[in-house]
Amino acid sequence: CPDCVLAEKPVEETVKSSLPSNGIFIECSVGDRPSWKDPNCPFRTDSKLRLTNIPTLMEWGTTKRLTESQLLDTEMIKILFEED
Repeated sequence: CPDCVLAEKPVEETVKSSLPSNGIFIECSVGDRPSWKDPNCPFRTDSKLRLTNIPTLMEWGTTKRLTESQLLDTEMIKILFEED
């Protein structure tokens, strides 16, 4: 995914520098393009995930998430990592 490739460096750098010490970062593949585009893709239909775009960075158990070009902005990623 071209957007995933673009987001990889800013996300990795910000995870290394700003993820809280008790934070856990999990990277998950959604499969190949046909699998992702399938409306019945489990990543789209799962009630806890409901992904609509990739890449997506989310805080599990909250509504906090960033997608696509938002992941090129390290300041936005840092804000996502901030504790409430």
